[in-house]
Amino acid sequence: MGDVEEIVHTLVQEQDDQLAQFGLLPDDLFGPNDSANLSLDLSSALANRPYESSAANGNRLTSCISSHPSGNISKDTEQTVQGLSQLTANERQAVSAERYINAYYLNYRPAHPFIHEMTFRDTYATHGLSAHSLTWSILVNAVIAIGSWCLKETNSEIDMEYYLRAKELLEQVSLMEPGNLSLIQGLLLLHDFSQKRGMPETGLHYLSAASRMAINIGLHKEDPNHTTTPFESEMRRWVWWSIYIYDSCAAKNFGVPILLPENKFITTKSVLNIHDEAFDPLAASVPSEINGVTIYSGLIFQAKFHLTANNIYRRLISTPNISIPEVQEMEKLIDAWHDSLPPYLKQPNSPADSETMNITKDRLRICDKNLRILLWKPFLFKRPLNESSGHHFIDSKNDLHKECAFRCLFTAKESMSLVLQSIRRRQPNRPVASFLLYAP
Repeated sequence: MGDVEEIVHTLVQEQDDQLAQFGLLPDDLFGPNDSANLSLDLSSALANRPYESSAANGNRLTSCISSHPSGNISKDTEQTVQGLSQLTANERQAVSAERYINAYYLNYRPAHPFIHEMTFRDTYATHGLSAHSLTWSILVNAVIAIGSWCLKETNSEIDMEYYLRAKELLEQVSLMEPGNLSLIQGLLLLHDFSQKRGMPETGLHYLSAASRMAINIGLHKEDPNHTTTPFESEMRRWVWWSIYIYDSCAAKNFGVPILLPENKFITTKSVLNIHDEAFDPLAASVPSEINGVTIYSGLIFQAKFHLTANNIYRRLISTPNISIPEVQEMEKLIDAWHDSLPPYLKQPNSPADSETMNITKDRLRICDKNLRILLWKPFLFKRPLNESSGHHFIDSKNDLHKECAFRCLFTAKESMSLVLQSIRRRQPNRPVASFLLYAP
């Protein structure tokens, strides 16, 4: 599992090889050009995306050194770059760090909104990269590592430099301690960064530590005594449901047990569907939720999806020979989740929709398809096993196993088609492209 550019072509080739094992050619499921186009389109998206950092939140110096089309650097920018060369090493580091923080909030946070932008930037403005606290230093270096990865300039290993700084700082922390919210946030980022940089086992270690700490500090439970402010309570929910999603995805991707408790032991409320600017961290009450897409909509409905998905996954791994009626009952749970989505997330994508809405809808649809694939996949694998033992169940037109096997294949086709459509509709930023690559 390497970096995204290194495996994009391998993805399509492996898919073709797997289909060939069942006597199917790629064109039987996809159009004659679709599988090649998936590789071409995703490679193009990764190579040509202008990953710009946010100029709105950065100072003039930061915004001037954002990406420019080749050969179109303005005179003002040239002067700024000359000025940058005259800065001290610490000043240059601060400018670069802020650029990567901008990139983090522009590219990464919309899909993973568990670090509030205003409060993070306020703390960074006061303390920067200095040792405000050990956990703060781990968090800020992890944020910058992810932000640098989002930009991924040619031949740059800056993201790894900040990752290694965070890792070195983490070695000073006893993971036997209860931990705190900032440390858990940092561990989640280090987990995801490790996954994206081809270190899945290391990533699982970070996720395991974050999950244990989350339970230790009670993120899975609502505070019955209301000892935290409304904003602090909401921050805890952002982090809890983010861990829940990461853990659920990791378990299914790697075929390992789920780390977090069963749903019946979780009392944490759902995240509020609100706009960031509507929630003052000092407010004594929470703002009213809105009926529409916000930065938290994806987190809300992914969490609800994974509550259902984890129930299904636990049943699948605990029952080796699950029956077709049982699978059909579990699929009804997915249908019920889908039916519970608000109308604005069920509608087809539209050019009039915001990018956030389209990405949220794409992610939910792909997750829906992939969970159905997980349900029907055992029956696909039974086909070669039965053939090798001399039981050719595919000879029967009415064989339910054959129907289930092909249902799995055609659901996989639908999932891949959704990925292809999503890539063609936009040039996805790096985090979205990474999800689309690993999703099929």
